[in-house]
Amino acid sequence: MKPLRQLPQQKDIRRAKRAIEELALSNSSLSPICCEFDQWEDPLSWVSKSHDKTRFFWSDRETNIGIGGIGISDVIGKKETLRRVRKRSEMGQRRYFGGFLFGGEFGQLWAPLWWTDGKKLVYNPPFPTHDALINPLPFTSESKPNQKEWMSMMEKAIDQLHSGSIDKIVLARQQKISVILDAFDCLKTLMTDQTRAYSFAFQPGGDSIFIGRSPERLFYMNQDTLKTEAIAGTRSIDIVDGDNELLNSDKDRREHALVVDGIVASLKSLGLSANAERSPTVIKSGNLIHLKTHIECDVSENIRPEQILDVLHPTAAVCGSPTREAYRLIAELEPFDRGWFAGPIGWCDHRAAEFAVAIRSATFKDDKAIVYAGAGIVKGSDPLLEWSEIAAKGSQYLKFRTDK
Repeated sequence: MKPLRQLPQQKDIRRAKRAIEELALSNSSLSPICCEFDQWEDPLSWVSKSHDKTRFFWSDRETNIGIGGIGISDVIGKKETLRRVRKRSEMGQRRYFGGFLFGGEFGQLWAPLWWTDGKKLVYNPPFPTHDALINPLPFTSESKPNQKEWMSMMEKAIDQLHSGSIDKIVLARQQKISVILDAFDCLKTLMTDQTRAYSFAFQPGGDSIFIGRSPERLFYMNQDTLKTEAIAGTRSIDIVDGDNELLNSDKDRREHALVVDGIVASLKSLGLSANAERSPTVIKSGNLIHLKTHIECDVSENIRPEQILDVLHPTAAVCGSPTREAYRLIAELEPFDRGWFAGPIGWCDHRAAEFAVAIRSATFKDDKAIVYAGAGIVKGSDPLLEWSEIAAKGSQYLKFRTDK
C-alpha cells in the first residue's frame, strides 16, 4: 500500500492546494498527498464552483459528513467493478465513488484527483492507465408516461398480479421540467430539509449531472458487519394520523414484507443469517413517510461487497418480486431508460463499501431536469392513488421549475 504523505497545516484550501502542487511537481510517486487547513470549506460549494466536468458530492446519511471530489485519478468501469476497485484501492490508498445502471449490468466508479471533506484536501496522483469514463445518464426530450399511459401500464401490471406471475412490481415515471437553479444549487436547497438522507451529485464527464436525496441504504459493509434495510409503503406526511394508517394498512404491510423477505432470502443464498427487526417503524423522508425495517448480519472475510451487490440489487423495493419476472415486465412496460435511477450509488475501498438506492433523484442538463419517481404495485393497488404517490415523490424538485 502507498503511504499517505502529510504536509504541514495551511490557512485555507487554496494555500493547501498550492502546497500540494509544489510537492507533486517535485515527486512522481503515486502516494496520495494530504494537507489540512484551518478555514472550513463547504465541499458541495467547492465542487459546484469547479469547471471540471468530472466531479461529485457525497454525504453520508448517518453523520452528514460530505465529501467533494474533482477530476480523475483512476476509473474502474468494466465487469467485476467492485472486485477491481478493492484491489486498486489497496494498492493506491484511494476511495472510489460512482454508480451502477438500474439493471446492474454496467457500473463506473472513480477515484477523484482532488477531494475534500471541508477540513483537509487530498491529492491522488493519477494512475498511468485506467478505464475510460463514460457518462451513462440518459436525457430525453419528454415526460413519460403521461397519466393515460400510466393507467394502461397499471392495467397490464395488475393483470400479471392476478395471474400469479408476479407478487409485486415497481413502475416509474420521468418528468421533464425547466429549472431556475443548476444541479448543485438545487441539491444545496434540498439539503436544508432536516430529513436524514444520502445526498449526492455525480457528473461522470459530459454535461449531465445526477443528483438526489435518498432515504434508502442498499448496504453498508465493513470487514465483519453488514447493514441493510427494507423501505416500502408510503403516505403523505400531511395525512392526519398517517403513521397509524400506514402501520395498519394491509396493502402496505404486504408490500413491505415482500421486500424484507426478499432481502433475507438473498443474503441466505450467500450463507448469511440476517437478523431483521420484528416489526417495521415509520420514518420521515421530506413530504412523505415510509415503513422501514433494519436488517443486519455478521460477515466473514470471504464475503465481498460485489457478492452482496449481486444478490441484493435490485430489491423488491425498486423492482418487484420475483425479481426476474418483475424486471422483465418493467422493461416491457416502462417507456424510458432508468439510467442510474433506483440503481446502486455510493463508494468502495479495500476496507469497506456503502451504497444507497438512487431514488428521489433527477438528471440535470443545462436548464432542464428529468425527475424520476416510482411506486410499488401489489394486489389491491389503486392506479390513481399510485399516480398521486409518484407525483408526491417527485414534488421536491418542482419548486425549482420555471414553468410553474
